Amino acid sequence: MRERVSTALELPEDLFTTMPRITILGNKRFSLENHRGIIQYDSDLLCVGFGAGQITLKGKGFNIVSIAPGVLVVEGTIRSIEFQG
Repeated sequence: MRERVSTALELPEDLFTTMPRITILGNKRFSLENHRGIIQYDSDLLCVGFGAGQITLKGKGFNIVSIAPGVLVVEGTIRSIEFQG
């Protein structure tokens, strides 16, 4: 139904989905919308849940810049991103 509403109103589909929306600035800043909470966090590893699984970031010097309901912003050196689920 969400897809039909999006199509009928000619709006981007991602406005009506609970899928994670990721924005990455180089390898230094990671922003995630529609998350379900932090599963694991330290300066070199971040695991975050989303509707159908989790996202794992590996790197160095991670620092949570902002966390709010549904939105997470992390800075540090990102070396890899893995999707599970």
